[in-house]
Amino acid sequence: MLRTAIAGFIGVLVGAAVVGVATSQQEEVTAKVVRAERFEVVDAKGEVRAVLAVREDGTPHLALFDADGQVRAIVAVLPSGTPDLYLCDADGKPRASLAVWEDGPSLTLRDAKGKDRATLELSRDWGPILWLDDAAGKTRLELGLGLPDGNPILSLADKEGTTRATLGATSTKTLATGVVHQRPESSLVLSDKEGNVLWQAP
Repeated sequence: MLRTAIAGFIGVLVGAAVVGVATSQQEEVTAKVVRAERFEVVDAKGEVRAVLAVREDGTPHLALFDADGQVRAIVAVLPSGTPDLYLCDADGKPRASLAVWEDGPSLTLRDAKGKDRATLELSRDWGPILWLDDAAGKTRLELGLGLPDGNPILSLADKEGTTRATLGATSTKTLATGVVHQRPESSLVLSDKEGNVLWQAP
């Protein structure tokens, strides 16, 4: 399963032009290849608005800055080959990130303290799934379509992260016999704080 947090800066650059003068006429000559360890793009005031570079770990990254010099967007390709995008708030704190991992894409939304609050993933092994977390980092709601049949399931948890209610296609286990029962999409299961089933229907 995915759930990840990501870091980095990324980028793209378009070539460069060299202007020369020949026989009293100005010619524009475009370089086919430009090689450098770092590129900086500045505005009319000379303020850096974009940086393209390769970090020491080999990660190419592009950082985009606002008029106040605060980083607002970061793009990178991690050493693992994972493409990664960060969008930051006015304080430069990452609030949204998008990555495509080997198992599938993942979108994460964070609060002002940097806590993951919502994560949406499309996993090869689990299918599409959404997690909503509280300020303490506990997952309180999980919504997904289970593989291989795409059966919907909704789980609600208490502040300790223990699942207390499950609606949809899930499975329950009889402790006395160890038999696992697969429940239909219309199933509702209520549990106590220890995770033991209190009531279920149908």
